Amino acid sequence: MTELSTPTTLLRSLDVAALRRIVGAGFVVRVLLWALSSGSGDIRSWSRVARQVAAHGVRGLYEAGPPFRQSPVSALWAGLAANLSTWLEAPFELVFKVLPLSADVGLVALILTIVRRRGGTELDAWRAAAIQGTAMAAIWVTSHHGGLDSVLIFCVVAAVFLVDEGDRPLLAGIALAGAMHMHVVAVVLLPALWIAQASSARGAVVFGLGLLLALSPLALPLSIQGPEFLVNAVVVGVGSNRWGLQFVFSEGAELAVIGSWFDVVGAVVGAWSWKLCLVASCALGLLARERRWSTLHLGSLVVAAFLVLTPKLGIQYAALPVALLALVGRRRALLYSALSGAYATAVYLGASKAEMPLVSNHAASISFEAGLLGLASWLVLVSLVWTSLWPRSAAPADERSTTGPHVFTLPAVFAVVATPFGLALALATPPFQVADEPLHAFTACAIANGQLVPGHDAPPPYTTTFDVPASLVAFNRSIARLKLPHHPESQASLDALLAAAQIPHDPTLMHISTREETRELSVYPPVMYGPQAVACGLGQAAGLRPMSLLTSMRLANLAAFLVLGVLALWLLPVGREVVALMLLSPMALSSAASASADGQLIVLMALWLALVLKTATAPDDARPLHPLAIVGFAVLAFLLSMAKSVYLPLALAFVVIPRRRFSSRRARVAALAVVGAAALVGAVVWIPQSDGGLDAYASARGFDPKATLDARLDSPFMFLLAALRTFFRERILTGVVGTLGWRDTVLPFSSIALFWAALLPLMALGGGPRSSTWRGVLLGLFGLGAAGGLLLFYALYFTPPANGHVSDVQGRHFIPPMLFLTVAASEYLGLRVGFRGRRTMLVVVMLTALVVLQSALGAVEARFYGHHRDVARVMQASFAVPAAKPPTP
Repeated sequence: MTELSTPTTLLRSLDVAALRRIVGAGFVVRVLLWALSSGSGDIRSWSRVARQVAAHGVRGLYEAGPPFRQSPVSALWAGLAANLSTWLEAPFELVFKVLPLSADVGLVALILTIVRRRGGTELDAWRAAAIQGTAMAAIWVTSHHGGLDSVLIFCVVAAVFLVDEGDRPLLAGIALAGAMHMHVVAVVLLPALWIAQASSARGAVVFGLGLLLALSPLALPLSIQGPEFLVNAVVVGVGSNRWGLQFVFSEGAELAVIGSWFDVVGAVVGAWSWKLCLVASCALGLLARERRWSTLHLGSLVVAAFLVLTPKLGIQYAALPVALLALVGRRRALLYSALSGAYATAVYLGASKAEMPLVSNHAASISFEAGLLGLASWLVLVSLVWTSLWPRSAAPADERSTTGPHVFTLPAVFAVVATPFGLALALATPPFQVADEPLHAFTACAIANGQLVPGHDAPPPYTTTFDVPASLVAFNRSIARLKLPHHPESQASLDALLAAAQIPHDPTLMHISTREETRELSVYPPVMYGPQAVACGLGQAAGLRPMSLLTSMRLANLAAFLVLGVLALWLLPVGREVVALMLLSPMALSSAASASADGQLIVLMALWLALVLKTATAPDDARPLHPLAIVGFAVLAFLLSMAKSVYLPLALAFVVIPRRRFSSRRARVAALAVVGAAALVGAVVWIPQSDGGLDAYASARGFDPKATLDARLDSPFMFLLAALRTFFRERILTGVVGTLGWRDTVLPFSSIALFWAALLPLMALGGGPRSSTWRGVLLGLFGLGAAGGLLLFYALYFTPPANGHVSDVQGRHFIPPMLFLTVAASEYLGLRVGFRGRRTMLVVVMLTALVVLQSALGAVEARFYGHHRDVARVMQASFAVPAAKPPTP
């Protein structure tokens, strides 16, 4: 017996007779639930409406309070159902639900008709009918919920089908009006269907005429309530149903630091949701004309876009897309039917009591688990909209791992995830609570004021001097009194932070000693301070207070990181997902969201790697490298090796570019010589500015770098053992992910483990069609060389000779070598996956980054703040308006 591995395979194995039996079984389930169910809160609302209609008539219904939101047509059915229930001596809810039950049966017949009219086989018709007939969301809405939503769905499908046929525009308008009478949500279809019907002037006019005639009963409530009737009518559902955006906003509001942002964004989206849905309907209608989509496909897209964009949704509308999806794509329809059915089942049963008849009382928010099912259903609709707007282009099988929409999707996901979390880190992290940030801020402002090289005129030991704004110095001293970096158990004093934020702008330049002001040694060259220096210069010109000045430097640094990160991920031919996850690590993003030069160095190393590999993996028929391109490589290698001399091996990665990318063997040798020489010069050009300071620093702590080096060379095995122990003792493996602050804000172990658990398979599967074993080996050697250089540097200048491990190693400094090592593994293994595998990897990157970054925000909040509201107040203080200048006498 053949194993049926997927629902689609099962559906294909069934013949027409079996599908008919399945549809019949679905009808039996509907009847049973109809008989055993008393419905949700909606049926009780309709019962009250029916009593009012019976007592006062339809007009009295609109004249009495509270305002009635529904159409007179639906109110008439409620009144008729009440009279029938009295005459039949049957429960009102059973009689009322006869109309939805009939509409649902008619919908199955309509689906059969549509498929047959469009040239489908009898088997195709019954397959589509079986999807609708067994959709649990449709069954719950029809037989249990107690509304007219099944009638709404029937009218929507009929209107879309009639517009697609094109020869009965009057009936199409009447059908759409019927849907609007059931609920005004159907108005979102109006722009798209009118544009689709407007292929001829006559069709557009007749469609509009049918619509207006059928909507004429609405004149009654409009004459009584005026525009207020329409305002009340467009209120869709309640916020507790946690569908899609509701779930995102409700859960996001509970997150650390950025929770208040979700409240603000949710309110804005809620206020604009109807306008967004109508705009989307217009845009999709115009796009359907251009791309020649069928109206059935257009209708499914408009409904999907409405359910994607609306921040408030009644549970019953989860059944709305099933029939249209079954007509345009059975695989997605099956997936959506299963997920939305599970969502509706979880919601209705979760709100019910263990008694008969079944009653669902939605008095509280639905469970988190049900919300996840709703979110999964919502994502299916997102995928429908996405794939329709940006259809997947065909590509040769051996190129599918590096071509197609994924090339653009991954950088977009990186930007979407990194932007809000980067902003949150930039604004929520208290001033100067990123490692060495005071020194970085002073360096950037000194560069902005024309001082590219630090002075050495201060008394020893191990110090340099800068000329920086006096207000920034005063701000640093005020923050330093909080002693946060040196007392991890202390939280930030909100009053002290807000008081420091009020320090006014003082443009006077103060000559300072780095030892006295920052307790750090200035060994940083000016090449990685472009964004910060520009922001400092502009901020000084604008008279920003020092808190706002620091914030502007952080935001400029973050913006440059995002732009360069997107560019690097777009260029990378292999290892793209693993590099994206490394750039989205809390350590990399927190460095970028500060005044630190490390953020720029990390992303520039990723860009350097991308440029090298993009050049190395070019097709065989690509043009040889232009001399100007080689000069560009040389300049970048010079700057990167100058930024940190120990990264010289990474700057030498140019050698992996193969011979075929050069015009001749001699040209390749010359290019390697030029780039290599530039990297070597860059590695030593800054040493005269910092070497004396480093030696004085080591001497002040009782170290002798030369003696330590001799000892290390005499016992290389012991040094390797000390280096290995360092990875665990100094928390390098955790520090690469995120040991934030001054290494005093540690992420939970679960977040660190999740990061590495995601990174390792991404690293193994990141290869491409042009991956190379030897290139992977070389990249790995370069990465190991840079990591070894870092360990040696810290061993000589920061570690007592007797130590069994290397001291004071910073995890963030190992991110550039890790970029090379992880991509090297991808190159070496050469494993690659197709489009589906890439999409899965993309989801892994996004979800892992979201979880780990939120964990980082929670760690920052717990480390520095005592209350949720304190974070928002400090964020607001970051944008303090400069004090007005007193008038000149």
